[in-house]
Amino acid sequence: MDILSRELHALPIGAPFEGYFVIEHVEIKKHRTGEPFLRLVLSDRTGAFSALWWKPPKEADLAVFKKGDVVFVSGSVEYFQGNLQPKLKEIRLASQGEFDPKKFLSESRFSIDDQFVKLLEVIDSVSNPFLKKLLEEFFYDDDFVEKFLRAPAGKTVHHACIGGLLEHTLGVVEICETVAKRFKSIDRDLLVSAAR
Repeated sequence: MDILSRELHALPIGAPFEGYFVIEHVEIKKHRTGEPFLRLVLSDRTGAFSALWWKPPKEADLAVFKKGDVVFVSGSVEYFQGNLQPKLKEIRLASQGEFDPKKFLSESRFSIDDQFVKLLEVIDSVSNPFLKKLLEEFFYDDDFVEKFLRAPAGKTVHHACIGGLLEHTLGVVEICETVAKRFKSIDRDLLVSAAR
């Protein structure tokens, strides 16, 4: 069973698990005996956790694992100083098509279709014909819209999900609408058209 990162926390100590994760960080360390082991930070769209591969086979090439690789792991749930730190029994690079990429891609908490309808309604409400035409050049272009609706607004914290740029843009539009209602001298159409 391909477990999610957040589900690991619900398992009891010693429980077995397996799943696909992205390597966020990897270090080759050495035991006191000189034998190598791996310390990793693994993640999916639900979170990240540290893990150790204490006893890799002698012939294992630990240098093959790189940040950004998707790996299959199996092991058991363990904690160290109160933090989840599973011990891995197996780790290997995953092949394309072996895992569902959606496991690693978070999506906007709001319906992308509903948000896009709201954005089109805002565009329709613009009365300046030149600004309206400019907005329509972008948001009535299928190729542009397909990319826009999937784009995140940022890489990590700031709406870093599929549909994030749309969610952010609508948030800025709402702020612009509020400001335009409060300050009547502001050109509402220009302000809303510049929102992004």
